[in-house]
Amino acid sequence: MKKSSDPRSGGSGAEEPDFETVELMRAERGSDLWSAIEAAQSSRVLAHDKVAGEDEENALVVLGDALDRVVEAWDEEALLNKAPLLGILDNGLAALTPHGLSLYWGCVERRLKTADGEVVPMQVAVIAISHSSAPTQRVAVPHVFEGAEG
Repeated sequence: MKKSSDPRSGGSGAEEPDFETVELMRAERGSDLWSAIEAAQSSRVLAHDKVAGEDEENALVVLGDALDRVVEAWDEEALLNKAPLLGILDNGLAALTPHGLSLYWGCVERRLKTADGEVVPMQVAVIAISHSSAPTQRVAVPHVFEGAEG
């Protein structure tokens, strides 16, 4: 699974050749993230604004732990049993609110360049945490990810 904390936030909308600007939607509750959880099974990109103190950092840890728990358990749960998992995300999102943070998400298809040079398509969940309350946010996402060896 490829994680990155360096997608480039785009204020100007200008794109670099290896990146594409993607519009993300703000999540109000865990169920908004269903598609992102599905895509996160193969890969996810995570970005966040600069942390403004220990309490905010703790809120990000709570949300990150919730995302990890849900993504890991997602495939093991039957369709009817996914509601409790989404509730875990509700709690993670609630931890952001007192700090003026919002979670934005989107899903894109990208290519993964493996260690042996093969390029394979994959779904990627793009998740950004921001001090914004706007309904959408734009971030730059690479067209191709380099696979990790090992």
